[in-house]
Amino acid sequence: MINSDKVLILDWTDWLQHRGLVRTDNIVISEVPVSFLFLDVFLPALSMLPKEGRLFLLFDSPFIDIGYAVALAGRVKKYGFTIDANHSSATELCFAYREGPEFDGVWFSGVGIYTDELRVLFSKVFKSEISEDYWYWKYPRSYENYSVVGFKGRDLVAHYGISPRLLYAKTELLKAAQVGDVMVDESYRGGIKSSIFSGLFHCARLPLTDANDGIAYNSRPLVGFGFPHGRHMKFALRLGVYKNGGQLHQVVISAANDGEKAFLKNDMNVLRSCWEFCWRKMQESSAELCILDRSWSYCLRRYRHHPEKNYDIYVGEKSVFVLSTGSKIPKVIDYVGDVACFITESRLLAKNIGASTLEAWLTDWQMDFLSENDGFYSKNSSAAFAILYNDDSDFSRYESVPWWISMGDADFT
Repeated sequence: MINSDKVLILDWTDWLQHRGLVRTDNIVISEVPVSFLFLDVFLPALSMLPKEGRLFLLFDSPFIDIGYAVALAGRVKKYGFTIDANHSSATELCFAYREGPEFDGVWFSGVGIYTDELRVLFSKVFKSEISEDYWYWKYPRSYENYSVVGFKGRDLVAHYGISPRLLYAKTELLKAAQVGDVMVDESYRGGIKSSIFSGLFHCARLPLTDANDGIAYNSRPLVGFGFPHGRHMKFALRLGVYKNGGQLHQVVISAANDGEKAFLKNDMNVLRSCWEFCWRKMQESSAELCILDRSWSYCLRRYRHHPEKNYDIYVGEKSVFVLSTGSKIPKVIDYVGDVACFITESRLLAKNIGASTLEAWLTDWQMDFLSENDGFYSKNSSAAFAILYNDDSDFSRYESVPWWISMGDADFT
């Protein structure tokens, strides 16, 4: 029962298209699909409801398992809601808004239907255009999108992008989230505590899995990661959102002086079998590390089917390299093979293709791990490596496990 005249009533389609900060005591959404995305519902609702306000979800079909509704309790708590069991049933759930952050007139939501506006915001913030194909390559429509957008009035002014990735943490396969395109319209940037940045960082943690959220384990990302530059990293560290994974080093690798090794360029006849063989070797050698998925399907989506960039893939006996050759010095975008052999194989590749040097990215840990090799040095530290997970997340047991990172894991510019 609703005990207030201040009620916003919308069906699911109208709710997804609704924008703007509207204060109301009660929100009623009808025709909600059972498989709704939390960011599409609870994130905008927490900006609109007062303490003890009510959110009613009327589903388009009955909950077959009412136990699932009960299991939502832990998950909605992080959004500031609790389930009101007295006004819930197999087809309707009622949530009471108990407490949450104040966003100072900013309204946050899931990314929804705002792709065209986000591309405009991208061009304003980064001073470059991005095609629709490139945008959907970053944020595939075939995956649940956990990105967050922010509105001031009816204007879309902020975005915190999250791309789906798979991560092997000491051989355990986990869902991960890659952070990218963190952007705020420069007209709406403010101090660290009052800025839209702080709201974005808070909201970005909400989709990440907790240890005891009552939902099937690994149904959502367990950990996020990204490669922020100065301003973003400064904000996130001061707000206590990111954990510092160290610096990324731009390294220069010299060609080997001797040694012969043949690499085949873009040979599709052998690429798949060699890639899969080298990926198995890489997994074996990285069993004590965190390493992002480099399966054959990842190779196809990430490199072979990139909407705009053309990469050269070199296949050797023990390794596969993905190179970007558009600049004076070829860049190692990715490497698949025994992690301990990265420098040796890189130097042999450089000699084979007639390049005096190659460039690559390595973390602090990788620099130490490979330090006994000759023929490479750090040119500069161009970015930071940030890790994002909730304090009570199961990922905390991997807190001290080093990550293997390549330029391709961050090459989203």
